[in-house]
Amino acid sequence: IDQDTLFKALGSSDKGGVIWLGEHHNSAKDHKIQVEVIQRLHGSLPKDAHMAIGLEQVQVQYQYALDDYVSGKIDVDKMKELVQWETRWTWPFD
Repeated sequence: IDQDTLFKALGSSDKGGVIWLGEHHNSAKDHKIQVEVIQRLHGSLPKDAHMAIGLEQVQVQYQYALDDYVSGKIDVDKMKELVQWETRWTWPFD
C-alpha cells in the first residue's frame, strides 16, 4: 500500500481509532518520522474531525499542565515549566 492510500484510509474512518508510534528516545530520525506521520494523518482528516496526541514521557502527575496548554490557558513556555521539561528530560523540546 502506498502512503497516500494509507493516510486516506486512516483519516476516513468515522469510528475513530488509535495509532501507536514507537521510537528510540534519542533518535532524531524516529522523531522526524513521528512528526511526518502526525502531520499527514491530521491533514487527511475531515475539517470537522478532532485528533489527540498522547505523550508517554510526561508523567500523569503533570496532566493538568498538558490540559491547560491544550485548552489555551497557558502558553508552551509555561507548560514546559510546569512539566519540568528541562530538569526531567535530557531531550530537546523542539
